[in-house]
Amino acid sequence: YEERLDFKTADPRKAVEEAKRRAAGLEFYELDGIDIRSRDGRLLIRPSNTEPLVRVKMESYTKEGLEALRKLLVQLLGRALATPSEAPPPGRARPRKRSGLRRRGGGWRKG
Repeated sequence: YEERLDFKTADPRKAVEEAKRRAAGLEFYELDGIDIRSRDGRLLIRPSNTEPLVRVKMESYTKEGLEALRKLLVQLLGRALATPSEAPPPGRARPRKRSGLRRRGGGWRKG
């Protein structure tokens, strides 16, 4: 089971630092956020480098484990992040501007 969430916040790095402070009693890894691994599964909390978002990924072998990770997430982030953002989840296509070039007759042409 896997779940990905994006949370809007004014200062994503500050929110992740607060989560690190609250996770002081837990064993976790630090790369670009915090990566907590437990018997329930894995919880990764990191700031986005391009948007004012905190990105969260939870992975577990069971539904119960995923629910336990959700509860841990609430404890770590608290009210700092009230609701998930409207941003599309990672891995989904995002709207992009078209260049105006189209493939026609063996080559790229304008229009």
